[in-house]
Amino acid sequence: MKKLQRGILITFEGLDGSGKTTVIQQVQAHFGQSLVTQEPGGSSLGQAVRAIVHNPESNLDYTAEYLLFAAARAQHIKEVIRPALAAKKIILCDRMGDSSLAYQGYGRGVDLEHIKKINEWVMAGIQPDLTFYIDIDHADARARIHARGELTSFEQEKYDFFERVLQGYTTIFQHAAHVKKIDGSQSPEAVAANVIRELALYLEEVWS
Repeated sequence: MKKLQRGILITFEGLDGSGKTTVIQQVQAHFGQSLVTQEPGGSSLGQAVRAIVHNPESNLDYTAEYLLFAAARAQHIKEVIRPALAAKKIILCDRMGDSSLAYQGYGRGVDLEHIKKINEWVMAGIQPDLTFYIDIDHADARARIHARGELTSFEQEKYDFFERVLQGYTTIFQHAAHVKKIDGSQSPEAVAANVIRELALYLEEVWS
């Protein structure tokens, strides 16, 4: 792979069950010199937050839930993202600020303007260079989730919640030039191939 002149932040968004994790693994295997991370979970604080918010027994207030994500995001930016960008790495991140808008904003009903302002604050000017939105029907995502077995607190949510999240993603990304929408109803291999092709084209532009 050619040497990058700057770090590149690539995020992956979509419903639980959209296949993001599998796709990221295949993309990382193809491009090699890349850092794979996630939100929450990319730092020690993120791992602790992940355990809390995914626990069905936590019974979190929705605003508290978002603020936990925001705290983990702030630490993730400082501890992982900013150093990796400075080291000129390709960063493949499973979720970032857009997930909070879709899930806590549109899904939970937390004030969208508050989320936008706090996201901007904790991300300290860092935004994804490229976002892959894995678009999948809620029913298909649900079937994949149940096939995996034990469900997180989010995966146990009802149909209406995920419909609101889907509508949120549609609204958030409708005019976003940096977002590539990928059909998630295809096989994981086909989805990964599409992402790899789009990313290769993007990297050629960056290198040119």
